[in-house]
Amino acid sequence: MGIFKVRTERAVDTGFDETMEYDHVTDQIITHRRFDNEPLLRKNAEMRNADDGYTKDRTWRRVASISPGIAEAWLKHENVNIYDDADMPKVLALLDSKEWSQLKTSDGHLSKKPLRSYVRGSFAPVVESENE
Repeated sequence: MGIFKVRTERAVDTGFDETMEYDHVTDQIITHRRFDNEPLLRKNAEMRNADDGYTKDRTWRRVASISPGIAEAWLKHENVNIYDDADMPKVLALLDSKEWSQLKTSDGHLSKKPLRSYVRGSFAPVVESENE
């Protein structure tokens, strides 16, 4: 009988498109998650080109905008949690890397160490994942 698509929906709270499939052969439900990063990347580019990212009094600087899909991919592939203060040096190194620089909302170097000091290697910016 094979795999049957059960449903596809956009999770309003996260922005993920989720597709659930049921495999009659293995009796498993497979969930595919995808996040469209294009709108975020366009907005980041607009912000990067607008100004230097500092507030008027220069006490705060806007540096990046990271989608939930990319946060999930970093956690899965690089073991980097953007919500963990201990991982912030790794997050900054990733943002400084060529692969992820489009996430930055202002120009400039953020990390004190190169990316290779923190992560096991780069991976393509793919945000699809399969969960069983």
